[in-house]
Amino acid sequence: MNRLSVGVQSFDDGELHRLGRSHSAADAERYVRAARTAGFDNVSIDLIAGVPGQTSASFSSTLDRALRAEPDHISVYGLTIESGTPYARWHERSPEQFPDDDAIADLLELAEHRLTMSGFERYEISNYARPGLESAHNRSYWRQDDCIALGMSASGYEDGLRYRNARSFEAYCARVEAGRSAREEQERLGREARVGEAAMLALRTREGIRDDHFRARFGVEPRTIFASAINKCREAGLLEEDGQGVRLSARGRLLANTACAEFLHPSFLPAPAGLGKTTS
Repeated sequence: MNRLSVGVQSFDDGELHRLGRSHSAADAERYVRAARTAGFDNVSIDLIAGVPGQTSASFSSTLDRALRAEPDHISVYGLTIESGTPYARWHERSPEQFPDDDAIADLLELAEHRLTMSGFERYEISNYARPGLESAHNRSYWRQDDCIALGMSASGYEDGLRYRNARSFEAYCARVEAGRSAREEQERLGREARVGEAAMLALRTREGIRDDHFRARFGVEPRTIFASAINKCREAGLLEEDGQGVRLSARGRLLANTACAEFLHPSFLPAPAGLGKTTS
């Protein structure tokens, strides 16, 4: 293990309380220092934009303290409100207490400005790193590389098969002790799903969708099978082209979920030999 990620979320104690976190801002700073003392030379910090009551001033202060901690990598995620959770019920009762989409976009733009001015490179929608210190795991995920799941609730991916191990400790141990696979759920992705997901994940990265990569990997022309999505997103100002592929524009990075969703369902030509469609 050569990289440690600290789930700081915020350096504002009030925001941490509203997030239901048990640590304080001072605790988070101690955790980062402890990681350095333990010998980790690649330390990452996770932050959240869109916390109830969060302002540009409080978020700017969080960025200040994050930078003073001198991490090698910083992830900045917009708050996701899942249906059926206490946060969803809170949002239904008091939506005015949550930053709206425009306010969150402003916070994310602030993060990009502050972090890039401080020497970090934005290599994916939510991720910034010092040069050469990008997350190898994240890179592997966005490329759809095979990944073996170890331990309970871990997720893996092998040649188009996505799977998840048993969530509970008891179920995981029971399966392993009985000599059975720890896998509890699995899904075989069909060809269209694999190509669409590859495009969506690639679009989240700095490089975007590269024509030569899709030709080599899938035997398809991305500008043909994604022509409708490319035209729609380009007209909306979400994409830019460089002659070798497409990537998100500055506006597209703020509306990444909208843009990426357009690429999940490619319009396929007949499958090339040796790359037939499989059933899910």
